[in-house]
Amino acid sequence: MREEAGYGACAADVAAELAHHYSLANVKGKAVQFFELAGKRAVARGAFIEAEDHYRCALKLLAELPQTVERDSQELSLQVALGVVIWSSKSWSHPEAGRAYARAQELAEKLEENKQLARVLQGLVLSALGRGQLQLARELGERLRATAERSKDRGSLCAAHTFLGLALFWSGQYIDAQKHLELGTSYYDEGNP
Repeated sequence: MREEAGYGACAADVAAELAHHYSLANVKGKAVQFFELAGKRAVARGAFIEAEDHYRCALKLLAELPQTVERDSQELSLQVALGVVIWSSKSWSHPEAGRAYARAQELAEKLEENKQLARVLQGLVLSALGRGQLQLARELGERLRATAERSKDRGSLCAAHTFLGLALFWSGQYIDAQKHLELGTSYYDEGNP
């Protein structure tokens, strides 16, 4: 679009306006791209409600695009971003955050994106804890641990054991909680000399 070219390197500064123009011109792919960028810029300013609106607009347009791996990957990123801003603007236990993370979980599993799946499961554990769903939080914590063990990534293992430890702690299973919290700390300590 001519307007985007006119802004050149400064196009990111007017991402929301460009997203609006592309959506009116029915250029959905570009509109999604600029709504996502506008959302990221809003998050950087601490404007979480504005970011939520941009991410929702991007997801609405994305749903109208043909089903492809690239589309699913982009939706995964948007759902995670939406979950994060809902945490910040409403609450980490808000049902909308849970729905965004649940959809992101489906996509991460479908795309076999273990790193993203681990991040999504962390969000789901906290969301379940915030709603008092202790058994669900523990089950999700166990899935998170299994996902981290498959990846063998130290950071993921640290987070997985820590989140599982939190779920066990809030369930009153203090000995098991201590074991996982200490394991989480050991992965952190060993990764940072």
